[in-house]
Amino acid sequence: MREVIVEPDERGVSLLLEYLLLTAILGVFVVILGLSIHDTLTEAQVSRVVENQFADVASQISAFYTDYILLRPPSGYIKTKVSILPEVGDYEYNVKLEKEGSNVFVRVKSTTGEFESASGLGLDKFILPNGEKLEINAQGEFISTKAEGEEEKPEIVYGREEECPFEVKPRFKFSPSSIEKGGSTEVDVYFDNSDEITKNVAWNITLWNGTVIHGTEKSASFDIKVDDITGCNQVGTYEYECKAEIFAWIDEPEYTENGNLRCNGTYTQSLLVSEQPAQSNPYLVYDKWVEPKDVSPGETFEVHLRLEGRGFVNQAINLSTVHVVDVSGSMMDPTIYKNYTVTVVPKIVRKTINLTDSGKLEIWAYTTDRLPEWYTDDACKACYANCPWYGEGYDASFVRLYVNNVESGNEYSEGAKLGKYYSDTVGPGNYTIEVVARAPKQINLTILVKFNSTEEILNQTVPYENYQEISFELPGLVEYKWLAITGLDHTPYWSNAYWSDWNTIEYYTVDDRVRYWRYIERICGYNSFTYDGENVLLDQWVVGPSEKTYVLKRYYDGNYYGWYYAWNNYGYDFYSDFFVPNPTPGTYKIIIVPLTKESIVIEPKVVMKRMDAAKLAAITFNNMLGEGDFVGLATFTTYAERISVNQTPLKYMTKDKLRVNNEIEGLYAKLATDHADALYWGVKVFPIWPDETQNNCTECINNTRPLMILLTDGETTTCDKNEDYFNNTCKNKCVRDNGHYGAQQALCVADYIKRNIKVNGFNIPICTIGFGTDIGSDGQAFLRDIASPRPDNGEACYFFATTSEELIEAYKTIFNIFQIAAKNISIHETVNVSTGGIFEFVSAHATSNKGTPVNLQVEHLADKTVIKIDLQSIQKDEVVELVVKLKVKEDAPEGTYDINIDGATESYIEFTALNYLGQETTQCPAGTTPADGKCKLLIQSDRDKVTIRKGEGGAISLE
Repeated sequence: MREVIVEPDERGVSLLLEYLLLTAILGVFVVILGLSIHDTLTEAQVSRVVENQFADVASQISAFYTDYILLRPPSGYIKTKVSILPEVGDYEYNVKLEKEGSNVFVRVKSTTGEFESASGLGLDKFILPNGEKLEINAQGEFISTKAEGEEEKPEIVYGREEECPFEVKPRFKFSPSSIEKGGSTEVDVYFDNSDEITKNVAWNITLWNGTVIHGTEKSASFDIKVDDITGCNQVGTYEYECKAEIFAWIDEPEYTENGNLRCNGTYTQSLLVSEQPAQSNPYLVYDKWVEPKDVSPGETFEVHLRLEGRGFVNQAINLSTVHVVDVSGSMMDPTIYKNYTVTVVPKIVRKTINLTDSGKLEIWAYTTDRLPEWYTDDACKACYANCPWYGEGYDASFVRLYVNNVESGNEYSEGAKLGKYYSDTVGPGNYTIEVVARAPKQINLTILVKFNSTEEILNQTVPYENYQEISFELPGLVEYKWLAITGLDHTPYWSNAYWSDWNTIEYYTVDDRVRYWRYIERICGYNSFTYDGENVLLDQWVVGPSEKTYVLKRYYDGNYYGWYYAWNNYGYDFYSDFFVPNPTPGTYKIIIVPLTKESIVIEPKVVMKRMDAAKLAAITFNNMLGEGDFVGLATFTTYAERISVNQTPLKYMTKDKLRVNNEIEGLYAKLATDHADALYWGVKVFPIWPDETQNNCTECINNTRPLMILLTDGETTTCDKNEDYFNNTCKNKCVRDNGHYGAQQALCVADYIKRNIKVNGFNIPICTIGFGTDIGSDGQAFLRDIASPRPDNGEACYFFATTSEELIEAYKTIFNIFQIAAKNISIHETVNVSTGGIFEFVSAHATSNKGTPVNLQVEHLADKTVIKIDLQSIQKDEVVELVVKLKVKEDAPEGTYDINIDGATESYIEFTALNYLGQETTQCPAGTTPADGKCKLLIQSDRDKVTIRKGEGGAISLE
């Protein structure tokens, strides 16, 4: 038997090993390939994201660039912040504006140099609609990591060189503006835009005779004596118009061009000089100029026309004034001195925070300051010993905290810190924090915000004050009986209080009838000072020249909240929040501190005795009169009487205003009201009566104009059937009419005076002032019927006043209407605005420094624009200024242009001239021509041209 031996199959083993080896190699390859593909794909995706983001940045800047080119303002700057990410992925990058040849690019490139994006912005030259070529200089770059905060974000800026950094608007005035030759006047120099001046300025004033006065101040004042009128224009028999001009400029070398002062402005003023002021006629002066005089296409500018009335205080238009003052019993009543409506707006510290997670939010709002000088007062009017802040002047309740418009938090006190603390678990979102504190003077207010006890979101201390102030002046012209303030509402109150004893302010008798004013005040109790969160919204103080009073209310007990109660024998009584007898003249302030974040409206009223208000108004009028004016006084109640103020034969009139003021100061309220008697004895004050040796001196008041002012607070209540007025002319008019005696008789007396009695050739005008509360009453209609026509506009010289302030304004108006420089004034200003011209009309407005209503109309025609102004009159020293705003069209070529039509005479002023007595005259001043019963004055100027200059090419930069 043969043994067979079988060998192993090596090929099978080899195949298996090859398979295993190949699988392993393939696995490694797949892993390597997977890793390689991942990196490759990731890198490609990041690259694409980065490049897209870079392209977005470039596109954003490109859009701004295009917008700026379209806007292309002729001068100035446009700045816009660009929102960019500090990093894209992990890459910082650089943004750059650059030029290559004539092309402009915005290039964005990572700082590592791996990624870059560029956007072409086009050529650096653009053709404007008028064919002009505009070249833009583009430059600047920015590193992205600097843009982490809002303030650090880059800006793309368009700038085009300005001709001047600000307009130069010099001004000056003469005080007085009408003087006698050889006299002096004060020159006040200033700039109309002083707050805009950022460079050194200088100025020269060139007077009519060539004298030059130099200065470098933004305001200056000096006197000049005028005895040389060389170069002045003679405008009347005795009058000369002396013109002076100020030339001002930026006094720095870069604003000088070829020896010329490039940025400058001019202004002229006229001084009226007379050789005989007593016989000098009033006169009109005007000036016309443009500002600025150098402009660019698309820019606006203003055309100014200033018209001013001139005349002499001591010319023969001086007044002989008779005050006829009501001293009837109702003049004891109170009247409003000042009347306010005030919206109290709190000072709110407002902060907004953003939370991205839920957690614990804590807020502290506090101060470490104290205000004992405001909130501590042993007399209880500010705080009694039971107040929580007594001795400290502040406590935690004085701070209020709001979170998302809801009052929040608890009182917080830690060491010197006093305020509010808020804590709550909150979710993500925005939270608005608002803090209000009671701060009548500046304190430091701290707001601290933490999240989850450790993360400090906000910690800021700010200087803070929270008050509004109303102030008024009590002139030192009258010895006032009392002053009161009502309407100080929403204040703390005191429920446990009682009345003091009565205090007598005033006491006298008239025909055995007692007249008095008395007052009482509440006295504080204890444990009753209340801050009610719903009703107590304000802290208020009245600060006078000699006192400071914290305002409280008495808790409402069916009567009134007031702290003071005053009344007189006529039965008139009132409550008030502040009251002081015999008040000291000076400045009074109402300090108002809001206690919440809501706005509050209050209506405080300042009240005084009606007789004191009448005295104040009449004395104010007398103090406006000049040295050559005469004044006299008559009073009336059941009867009227003249007050002696001088010596025979001028017993009842004088130039000594202080003497008459003293007599007015001594007046007091008496009995009934007889207007007929008042008018009769008022006219008897004038020294024109041959049958009265003590009062017959017409020559004493020669060359004056008469005026009678009747001040009364009520209707006629009595008359005298037995009084012989003007030879029984009005004797039978003492009848009952509309429930009152005397109105018909008074109207009869007034009519006789206006038609039949003259002083120096003038009829005696009667101006009436109704001082009361009801303008619709029969008494007010009666006073209007009594009044004469006003010399300035022909309307009734009647005024109605409900407050002392209005009463004073009525007297001031009466004074001014007899100081007229011209009447029936028409202004025609024609500007070169046409369909195919280079200017566009923007607006026109006119104002008067005396508050005179100005009627303005604008007429647009194909070849011009006409601005018309009509004035019934213009007073001496009144300035009416017309300002017309025009715009230079975008396609306007460079050059100097007249804003009026060349060679035209369509800009002029027409007016009715007056003589030195204030009477209308047909004699026109020199320099004017007669025209349809008026005088025509052409408006001419060598400063009514503008120069159009085109700014240098614009620049766009990245900063």
